[in-house]
Amino acid sequence: MVALANPSRPRAAVVKPPLLNFAGVCLHCGDRWCEARKCADWHASSCWMVCPDCRGDGWTDTLLPCGCLFGVVEASAAADRGGRLSAV
Repeated sequence: MVALANPSRPRAAVVKPPLLNFAGVCLHCGDRWCEARKCADWHASSCWMVCPDCRGDGWTDTLLPCGCLFGVVEASAAADRGGRLSAV
């Protein structure tokens, strides 16, 4: 049997995607090669979590794109959930 997890190794935090995607398009405003301060500020203060719909795969059970960004979605603290993260 092969162990899938190494309990002695700490889990990595969810990493936010870069402000500009691989084509140089801003995730916030949609402009190519964006240098806007408001977009940089949004990105710096944004929080991301594993997509609850695809569980980080990036695809649905029917193999259609999920709509998340490489398995993560922007998150916010939900007041009604005791400060726990929820998808935006």
